[in-house]
Amino acid sequence: MKMALRSRLDHSRSSDLKRKRNQETMIVRQGERKSSPSSDDPPNCSRMALTRSGSRTPSGKGKGPKPYHKANWDWENTRIYLELVVKEIDAGNRLHMSINPNGYRSLAKTYDAATGLTHTMKQLKNRYNQLKAEWRAWSKLMDSRKGPTGIGFDQETGLINVSDEWWTTMEKVMS
Repeated sequence: MKMALRSRLDHSRSSDLKRKRNQETMIVRQGERKSSPSSDDPPNCSRMALTRSGSRTPSGKGKGPKPYHKANWDWENTRIYLELVVKEIDAGNRLHMSINPNGYRSLAKTYDAATGLTHTMKQLKNRYNQLKAEWRAWSKLMDSRKGPTGIGFDQETGLINVSDEWWTTMEKVMS
């Protein structure tokens, strides 16, 4: 009894679906829009393509956004980026401790022109925040007011200088 009842329900559902599908194709043929394709549609063909009366002409629109490059921050790109950030700060595009959105838009355009690399504003902002955090760590390390670290930096060689006393203190601490 249950089996017979299920088959009747399944049969009625499938006939309802077929009826609904036929009604939707009739509506589409009359020129009204439909959101999803039916089984009668040819494959790889959208509903709009079936109802379009003329051919599409290229208008120049729809080229889409320019693809962005993966952010690869080598020394040269970082140097160029920092020079451009200084120009944006001098132009007044920094409020408090971060650059405003207009500054990032300008920065993105000038960075693209200078390097040929297109980055999003998010990539540029992430780099700005990363460099700011590195600068804070560096200045904290080099600040003698918070306790003498004994660490210095040689501009000519680009190396960190440490005194012998610092090494002996560190050897005691580490052992």
